Amino acid sequence: MAEGGFWEYGKCAERDPGSVVEAGVEYTGDFWTDVLTVSEANKLPLHPCFRMPRRNPQTPAVRETSLSRSKTPNVTHPPVPPAEEEVRRLTNFSLHSQRLDAATLKVLEFVISHHDTCRSLKFDNCMLEEKCMHLIVSMAERGLVTSLSVDWNVGLPGASYAGLLKPESKLKRLTLRSCGIESEALGAIGQFLVSNATLTVLDLYGNNFTSIEPLAKALAVNRVLEHLNIAKSGLTHEQIDCLVPIMGKHPFPSEKVDEHRKLEKERDTIKTRNSKTKKAPEPVPFVDEIEQNPETAGWMVVKNNVLMTLNLSMNRIGSAAGLESIMQSTKQEFLVFLALNEGFGEEEKARLQMAYGDRLYL
Repeated sequence: MAEGGFWEYGKCAERDPGSVVEAGVEYTGDFWTDVLTVSEANKLPLHPCFRMPRRNPQTPAVRETSLSRSKTPNVTHPPVPPAEEEVRRLTNFSLHSQRLDAATLKVLEFVISHHDTCRSLKFDNCMLEEKCMHLIVSMAERGLVTSLSVDWNVGLPGASYAGLLKPESKLKRLTLRSCGIESEALGAIGQFLVSNATLTVLDLYGNNFTSIEPLAKALAVNRVLEHLNIAKSGLTHEQIDCLVPIMGKHPFPSEKVDEHRKLEKERDTIKTRNSKTKKAPEPVPFVDEIEQNPETAGWMVVKNNVLMTLNLSMNRIGSAAGLESIMQSTKQEFLVFLALNEGFGEEEKARLQMAYGDRLYL
């Protein structure tokens, strides 16, 4: 047991996370030993989530830390059995339906900063408070977490969720399922998504949107996001029509081709300069690609050919007209999930399946 006694949320929530320090801590490379050591150093009760999840029956239930070592010189840490090596060198940390205080989260931040194998965190249904989210945002900005799940954490300000997508964030995967996110918070998320350069997966399943215009505006320029889940969000076919003009191929005026080629050349020149310098990179102007149809000689602009998966299942979509426009102008690898929506009869489902095959999941 850590020196602070038994963990109680009410008591630990009062502790200022800024008072948690790692001065004097000797990290061992063993995740479970290290969280115990940092907790002891700060006289913090050990949170239940820091109990080792499994133990070899042959291993004594004794863990030596840099602090307890001096107090019990005769206690030795047994060799790590091969079966436990994977657990001790954690690759992901998952917490479900347990209250979490900011001081405990600060302990976790310190420890994973010394464990470069652990970059995937889950805090699902943990009743996270705003100060916890501030710490998680900081961890994302420092690159200490690249895959994050904070599903079923409701009641936070929209800025708390949106902060996870700031340009400084190193997140590659983010799930915010059933967090009570509404259109106002989605606006802030979309604003940061415009300039986010790392996130490839965004899961917003089970929230409630009256408009996804902020996402459409972001996807008009974002060329990093590959998978978007907005299933079970109360959307109608009218509300997803905003995605049509920002995806796939669209006619481009031939009189503007030369001007556009100059913009492409300028962009590529800046990219080349950035790759050869150690200075802060120059901002790269956003320019969509254009291509010429070999059959008609007409020009087309290619809008967002990076997004590969769009999940619209369990909404209130009753017409596929807008989606068909997207499907017809995007490449074959683009997939749409449309299962369990209202208004699709068996004949319509059969027609859509015949037309788009395994690109459309009904």
